[in-house]
Amino acid sequence: MELHFPDETWVWAMNIAMDQLYWVSWACLVFTVGMFAAGIPFCLQIIRRRSTQDVPFLPYLATDLNNILWCYYGLMIRDSTILLVNTIGSCIQTICMIVYLYYTSDKTKIIRQIFYAFVGVMSFLIYLNFYDLSPDRFINQLGLAASAVTIAMYASPLAQMKEVLVTRTTRSMSFPLSVATFIASSLWTLYGFLLNDMYVSLPNVPGIITSIVRFYLFCIYPHSTSETVHSI
Repeated sequence: MELHFPDETWVWAMNIAMDQLYWVSWACLVFTVGMFAAGIPFCLQIIRRRSTQDVPFLPYLATDLNNILWCYYGLMIRDSTILLVNTIGSCIQTICMIVYLYYTSDKTKIIRQIFYAFVGVMSFLIYLNFYDLSPDRFINQLGLAASAVTIAMYASPLAQMKEVLVTRTTRSMSFPLSVATFIASSLWTLYGFLLNDMYVSLPNVPGIITSIVRFYLFCIYPHSTSETVHSI
């Protein structure tokens, strides 16, 4: 027997879903901008020390590439939350990269990394725009590329984790950034689920996992070498 629900029931259910999407989108905006801003203290540390020592460049670069691709994805699917969040993020990361480039002692290496990364992204975007793709295939390929870069962005702290294991100190990691990453990636996973968009939800799962691993490292290792000596 087929069940029939009153129109009011469907309207009520749709309103609930839209309310959830609205509040989750605002939470994504706040906590993701907070995640991007959590890297600013390291940028200020570079300025104070006039050195990029103990501050890796890869997270800034990976995050900026991630923002560029998601800006384009948000534009294509007409999602203002994705577009706004990643526009703000790209501006923050670009400023931090300029500061890093100014103070680093190995400018050639950093410029080479930036050049290769942006040539790759621009080549891909040119391919998407000039190759005769159907709208669905266009979105799918852009979503796959953005997802891959997001996973790479969340994997970039693995280099820091390796350093933590070697030095037995978490001074190269930011606890506020780890917290913001955990919350933001969890919210984006939920947001993608509400949108029924696997390209938004699935690539944020590694962010949850790597954040939990970093929390564990913060628990077992101190934030400075002096604490290590004291604990011994």
